[in-house]
Amino acid sequence: MVLTDFNRFIEDEIAAKQFSISTHRQCISALKHYVALFNIELQEDLNHLRPKRNKSLPSVLSLQEVLRILQATKT
Repeated sequence: MVLTDFNRFIEDEIAAKQFSISTHRQCISALKHYVALFNIELQEDLNHLRPKRNKSLPSVLSLQEVLRILQATKT
């Protein structure tokens, strides 16, 4: 098997269907296990196909926003 086969699979099945980065990374990990299990020789490593993880933090409500929400729920 050639790395271009894996590349084509990832582009057609994962990226084209706009799956999340997490799913994309899981697919790469599964392919790495497949290669190891069946002793498939590859010219290159699969790690460069793995997209970078998103490192943005979730937004957090300020104290004033929480107080406004709580005040709005009082009836």
